[in-house]
Amino acid sequence: MAISRKPKDTDRQRQTLAVGRWPSLMRWARVSRAAWACCRLAVKSPRRATPLGRSEAMVALVSSFYRKHSGGEFADAHHLVELLEAARDYIFANFSEVVMEDEFLEIPRDVLVHILQSEYLRIDSEFQCRKLSHIFPQVFSAAMRWIGQDITMRRRYVFDILNQVRLPLIPSKLLEKSISDCSDISLKVALRSIQKDLASKRGSLVPLYVQPRICARKKIYVIGGSKRELISSWTRSECTFESVECFDTYRKEWQKVCPMEIGRILPGISVLNGRIYVVGGEQESQILANGEVYDPQEDVWTNIASMVIPRCEFGLCAHEGSLYAFGGWVGEDIGGSIEKYDPVADEWRLESDMPEARFR
Repeated sequence: MAISRKPKDTDRQRQTLAVGRWPSLMRWARVSRAAWACCRLAVKSPRRATPLGRSEAMVALVSSFYRKHSGGEFADAHHLVELLEAARDYIFANFSEVVMEDEFLEIPRDVLVHILQSEYLRIDSEFQCRKLSHIFPQVFSAAMRWIGQDITMRRRYVFDILNQVRLPLIPSKLLEKSISDCSDISLKVALRSIQKDLASKRGSLVPLYVQPRICARKKIYVIGGSKRELISSWTRSECTFESVECFDTYRKEWQKVCPMEIGRILPGISVLNGRIYVVGGEQESQILANGEVYDPQEDVWTNIASMVIPRCEFGLCAHEGSLYAFGGWVGEDIGGSIEKYDPVADEWRLESDMPEARFR
């Protein structure tokens, strides 16, 4: 999409006054309306966002950040406070893709620090992640890419920039490879100094005690289940659990969290919008249709609407903001129906049938 207008002379004067010494931001004055539209599109409809939307979101953030530090009336008149928030949220949520844009390489050091120090970057690790057949840079790789764009001028910022990267979380072999691949002598010496600082545990150059960012924290949940005990040669006892335990992969610790309202075995479990849905299953030989959703931030379970058909040992997955339940045991038969759950309306409805009934 493209939105343009011919700027008036007064507009040009304001643009020159507001943008000052940043030639890369001059473009903002001419496409402010386009940037606004693209940022709104990127935030509200990510799947429809184009490369233009991502790029202009970055330029908008830079311009808005400049406004915060310079107090230009031009920026205030164009309502960039809201645009800053939209661009910031989009960048944090799509960090791996945004850092591949050319605009990322042109942003000022202060803005880069503002981005890299955020707790809310949606990343898998501090180094890089792999999606399908593509490898995307994460925080460390993005920082090094920015420095390498103008290494003569930017090598002086290496400690300031890498202080925002949680370097103790990066495998030492990957850090060593980055140093070996570095062609600039001065930058290589700086990286060696950081490597020695980490190895000696001095912490004089970079922080030593860090934790993964919120989106990079991996936790494993064990939900419900049952325990069978042999009381005698003729009698067995089965206990169904409503308890939930969580394993923190970084701390290497187990902890008990809020239990479900009822115990269940063989339910459908899926994650949607950062919350864990547990639906259906079986309790004391009764197949269930009800469900619960767990909010890890609040450590609380909430009941949700029941499925149309009670089922256990079925497939449950999240897709485009909805949950889908497939097949499973339905009474004494294997089911083939598909149900869709709308979390906004809190409603299940039958969608279709699979070509062949099956259970998990």
